[in-house]
Amino acid sequence: MLNNKSMITANTAWDWCLMALGIIKRGVLVTCFLPLLFTVSQPSLANEPEQGNAGEQVAEEGAVLIDLNTASLSDLQQLVGIGKSKAEAIIRYREEQGSFASIEELTAVKGIGQKLLDKNKARLTVSQKE
Repeated sequence: MLNNKSMITANTAWDWCLMALGIIKRGVLVTCFLPLLFTVSQPSLANEPEQGNAGEQVAEEGAVLIDLNTASLSDLQQLVGIGKSKAEAIIRYREEQGSFASIEELTAVKGIGQKLLDKNKARLTVSQKE
């Protein structure tokens, strides 16, 4: 039998929400859900200038652009679907064929197709030849 002390009471809308989610058990908030409920967001750093690595430029919106003509192996591996072997293939292509004239030229690298280019296009740039 349940007595009044062991019954869950929901006096506020917050209590009802927690009960509906099954988070309150015997009137105690389960501690494993505490970090999810009380997450503190980081202040936006979008207004601060960001410094990129040697093969990176910073876009106006704060996103780091990776320059295909100067990017290092680790810079290229930050791209979606680009692991060590594809990053090495990009660098090998660049060394053998010269600088990339356009972002679209990346599809000439073995193992990189249009779909992979489309996933990364917003993060890529090519430096202009002088």
